[in-house]
Amino acid sequence: MWKSIVAGLIALLFAATGCASGSSGNAEAAAERRDCAKQLSPLLDELSELNSRLDTGVPYAEYSTSVGDISVVYDDLDLDALGSECVQGAGIPLERAFNAYIAAGNAWDRCIDNEFCDLDFGSAADKMQDKWAKAADLIDEIDKKMESWEQAS
Repeated sequence: MWKSIVAGLIALLFAATGCASGSSGNAEAAAERRDCAKQLSPLLDELSELNSRLDTGVPYAEYSTSVGDISVVYDDLDLDALGSECVQGAGIPLERAFNAYIAAGNAWDRCIDNEFCDLDFGSAADKMQDKWAKAADLIDEIDKKMESWEQAS
């Protein structure tokens, strides 16, 4: 996890300090970041929508459908078209957020299948809350980063 974050930060620092190929390199880097934000925005939007719905409470069927919708958007991404800065700086954290939602859904599913499981208290509830909080933090972080990328000139 830290390796990808450090690599992303180094790539950003490298581009921001002009160590790339001069001003044309900076312009190209900014264009790549804007393109990255454009390509990953549908995934971010789906993740953000589920995050917002969780604030008000979501029944299991709706949660499962939302995770399925995110999966469709994720599967539609053209990963070969994303540059390394895009993948490391935004793609991997978005994937981690998606995986956290999947893990929370799996915990919820296992709890439903266990008559002794309590969704309001206990380890299943704690695991779901932890995964949702992790996803929310990642989504907020990438939302801010991608906003700055979209505005880059």
